[in-house]
Amino acid sequence: MNLPKEIKIMGSPFRVEVVADTLHAEHAGSFDVESQVISIADEAGPGFRIWLLLTQAISILDWLLEIGLEQPTIAGLTTGLKSLLSDNPEVLDFIADGRTAPSPEAVYFLGLRFDLEAVAINLESDNLGTCTVMGQRLRMAKGLEPEMAGVVSLHEALHAISYLQGLDLEEGTVQRLASGVRSLLVENPQFVKLLKGG
Repeated sequence: MNLPKEIKIMGSPFRVEVVADTLHAEHAGSFDVESQVISIADEAGPGFRIWLLLTQAISILDWLLEIGLEQPTIAGLTTGLKSLLSDNPEVLDFIADGRTAPSPEAVYFLGLRFDLEAVAINLESDNLGTCTVMGQRLRMAKGLEPEMAGVVSLHEALHAISYLQGLDLEEGTVQRLASGVRSLLVENPQFVKLLKGG
């Protein structure tokens, strides 16, 4: 399985290089925003390479959006997102292009099943979705445009991942991450295919 040669992050192309990692043995992945290069250690196994690429993409989103996440938080988010995206191929289609994929009824991540429901929520409010970790439910407002439905469902899944990974993310941070990760998926169909295991 080969990593894509390039991925776009917030519209900017980043070259992906698999490199001998003799200088950075403690860092199996890194990025350079100025040269727009993501480096992944050639010693990393196939599954770990995907995790590393997603970690670097989230790190770049963090830098571009000026969020200020710490590395353990990025690692926790990566683990949860990789689980969500790899274990639910239909979710990738729904988030990346809600126009061609129906909303799944449930999603699985971090060993749990979460019902995904469209419910009557006041579309005038700022709250277009809810996450109930104890009840294992992610809800979004009925009648959302497909693109917004993908962002809202990802947003609520990020809340669940944050809770399950012991992370303390503010609402604004979750919203920016949801938009950024959706952008990453929409702009990179080859990365979506890789996450699906293809």
